[in-house]
Amino acid sequence: MKLRKIILIVFVCTALIAIIGYLAQSVIKDKKGNEEFEKNPIYLNQEKKEEVSNLIKMIEGIENAKVTIGNPEGHNYKVASILLTTKEKPSEEKIRKIIDIMTKKVDALEEKNITIINNNMDIIYPEN
Repeated sequence: MKLRKIILIVFVCTALIAIIGYLAQSVIKDKKGNEEFEKNPIYLNQEKKEEVSNLIKMIEGIENAKVTIGNPEGHNYKVASILLTTKEKPSEEKIRKIIDIMTKKVDALEEKNITIINNNMDIIYPEN
């Protein structure tokens, strides 16, 4: 139960980082124009989240996937959380596909730093 709360806090924090990044995008775009905006890491991170989210949604049985990707402050690695909307718990094979998509498409993301949560806020990866 304690691990579930910690992972939920991490998920909420990464969502807040994404919101702040989205707001920062608007300011950067207004001040520096499209060329500088498109080179900004925040913008690139948003594109990457959309790309992997769309790939995950292509897996049969996955209705929606909300992806957050972040870098813990002062560290060189990434963490990711995926909130899945499904009718039933994804099979091990589908979870493996999601992990493969994430680790192949997101630079510096390791399997151990991925959390998958279902629409009931149950942690389905990593299993306890």
